[in-house]
Amino acid sequence: MNCKIKLCNDHSLNPCRYYLTDRRIEERDYYYKIKEVSITGTSSYYGPVHVVGQQLIPSAYALSQNYPNPFNPSTRIAYQLPVECKVRIDVININGKRVRRLLDSKVAAGYHSAVWDGTDETGQNVHSGVYFIRLRTPDFQRTRKMMLVH
Repeated sequence: MNCKIKLCNDHSLNPCRYYLTDRRIEERDYYYKIKEVSITGTSSYYGPVHVVGQQLIPSAYALSQNYPNPFNPSTRIAYQLPVECKVRIDVININGKRVRRLLDSKVAAGYHSAVWDGTDETGQNVHSGVYFIRLRTPDFQRTRKMMLVH
């Protein structure tokens, strides 16, 4: 979630407005304070401003490109769900065979991620090469290509 906060020093002779964007806000309380340092070295503090984070719900399904890509030894796969639903995430090899099932359960609406560590169902490292990540829900399916390099 992105949160844009405005802090003001309206009490000075030259009022300023400071803006801060926090891109990593979660569902909890946050307090922000800004320290202004002048050219002469004097300091002024503004705030604190209290912000309560809220869980954002995406408006559409999505499967993002894994990061990093190419990767070694692991990669992160981000996805989003507009509704709570059953989600299945599989890693597939170039021949279409499932290498690893990362997820097969009901997931709440929101922004999520899964990690693949480059291993198969038995925990053995797979070979370098092209693999596919496939996300399936009752109403959405998407596949992305990724490359493992040892």
